[in-house]
Amino acid sequence: MYQMTMVAAAVLALAAQRGLAADDPETSWRGQPGSSLQQWRFDTSSSMPTAEVCLNSAPHSASVAPGEFALGWRSELPGLGDASGFWDLGRSGTISAPLPELMTEPGASVRYILVSISQYQDGGIYSELATVSVPGATYVRMGVDFTGFGTLGEWTVDQTLWRVEAGASAGVVTITGSANGTIVDEITIEAGSPVSQPALLKIRSLGRTAVEISWAASLQGFTLESNTDLNDADGWMPVDAPVQVSGENQYVQLAGGDSARFFRLRKP
Repeated sequence: MYQMTMVAAAVLALAAQRGLAADDPETSWRGQPGSSLQQWRFDTSSSMPTAEVCLNSAPHSASVAPGEFALGWRSELPGLGDASGFWDLGRSGTISAPLPELMTEPGASVRYILVSISQYQDGGIYSELATVSVPGATYVRMGVDFTGFGTLGEWTVDQTLWRVEAGASAGVVTITGSANGTIVDEITIEAGSPVSQPALLKIRSLGRTAVEISWAASLQGFTLESNTDLNDADGWMPVDAPVQVSGENQYVQLAGGDSARFFRLRKP
């Protein structure tokens, strides 16, 4: 596990990209009920290491397969600062880590996976980041943050965000080292679903003869229904009008009338 120590050094900072913000709407689920976290700190030389930190998830074992020219597991190496317990994967070596059941079984809603990798960068041999693949998930974006110095380089945290659609499932996370080699100190995998949004309707007049009913575009899978009598539970019927999308909203436009009508969103 890396313990931050600031020392004077000449490094190539990765300033073009920053880590994913904690208040990002697509990562607002982190640390919330139902989310999970697993962290591998590689405190031992086992090639089947069990996650040392687990939150809302049973501990899973990863699989490490060093590539050509790899030094393998090392408790420490000169020039890498105070980092201890890491894997030198060599050329294209891999680390495979399983996901929690929340991701491996089809879900009723969209879910996200955030993979964070602490790895060494020196602007020379170790200048390329490891790649991440998650079968069944769609890549969303990435960010890189600096965490501390070594003698000739720096430790960074590469974060990649992945999306798993409703009804789909995701497989094992595979991290592949670069062709010139990769040194990994720590891996964290977080998983969860976005905080549910209230299914709110908005109604506005379009003059004397029409109205517009709108709701958030992020609310997928809902049907707009109408009823003329709130006491009639069987009176709700789908609204026969095309749903259009504009920016962050979706809407329908309906002709006005003399009698009262009530509307609701229902998810089958």
